[in-house]
Amino acid sequence: KYLLTANIRRDGSTRFGEGQRFGIFPGFAGAWKMHEEAFLDNIEVISQLKLRAGWGKIGNDRIGRYEYLDLMNTNMGYSHGDTYTPGASASKPSNPYLHWEESVTTNIGVDLGLFGGKLFLIADVYNKLTDGMLFNPPAISISGVITPAAANVSSMVNKGLELSASFRHREGDFHYDFNGHISFNRMKVIEISKDVTYIDDGSYANRRIQDWSRTTADYPIGMFYGLVVDGLFQDDAEVAGAPFHSTNTAPGDHRYKDLNGDNMINDADKTIIGNPHPDFSY
Repeated sequence: KYLLTANIRRDGSTRFGEGQRFGIFPGFAGAWKMHEEAFLDNIEVISQLKLRAGWGKIGNDRIGRYEYLDLMNTNMGYSHGDTYTPGASASKPSNPYLHWEESVTTNIGVDLGLFGGKLFLIADVYNKLTDGMLFNPPAISISGVITPAAANVSSMVNKGLELSASFRHREGDFHYDFNGHISFNRMKVIEISKDVTYIDDGSYANRRIQDWSRTTADYPIGMFYGLVVDGLFQDDAEVAGAPFHSTNTAPGDHRYKDLNGDNMINDADKTIIGNPHPDFSY
């Protein structure tokens, strides 16, 4: 009626350099079959009652190869008059300190069977802390490199609750069952890095970068990021009396909030405007 299991593994990955290549990942889990205890013998409605708990660490090495090495582009050269001289240039710097991304998960759960196993209920709560998240940062134009080195840039926590229920029954040759599941997860970025406070993502349009999501501390990953819509312009007088949007603003266009009060709508007025992650899934 008492169950205990433990394991430990040492994994190596060639995607990391010397001194960072191996990671140690332990884990253990235990369970107590409470329905086998004497104090539940007379409760016939309970066919199974098990309390579970576990803790474990796993690693992630899902990055490109050779991120810990400097890469050179040998298709480079220069000319002196009519003479061409082949050469090479750095295309990607190295990060010899790149290491395993690690996630530590703690969970507690309960399994409850009722009415001879006809009704079965499962509940789990968990806390997952991920540290040293692997990330390929965007290139900075003044750096002179095409592809920056990957880095361990942030930490994040996920906390949640999962509930499952199933019911099965047989009447003669007729058998039926029902199953349901719902889960709640809350995610929060703890820190990006000491030198970076946020990471933007988006696309290129209208000859400029359109950032549509931002990852920053104290919020989930990839929050919707942009200007706050405050209705539509109804006429030219309203356009003229509003903070400057653009020279092409006309009635029918979106009106945006001037969050910093400088009477002008620009990138300084962008903020977190939504959460792409569901409150629950089922």
